[in-house]
Amino acid sequence: MKRIYIKNLLIESGKEVLIAGWISVRRDQGKLIFLDIRDMTGKVQGVVLPNHEEAALVAKEIRPESVSYTHLTLPTNREV
Repeated sequence: MKRIYIKNLLIESGKEVLIAGWISVRRDQGKLIFLDIRDMTGKVQGVVLPNHEEAALVAKEIRPESVSYTHLTLPTNREV
């Protein structure tokens, strides 16, 4: 899977993509873990759901400014 930049996420809506960047913020809300990921083109927020146990274990150990290669499934594009 080819890496894409965060600025191109809207173009790829509805697909599975790979982004690479730094974790700027990790917020653990109990069951959900939110990650703010940035690269040289922008910032995006991801969420780790509790039913993905392996991903949740990794997300609990991530610290700010960690380098991350993240596989995302994007929602379909909706008008804002």
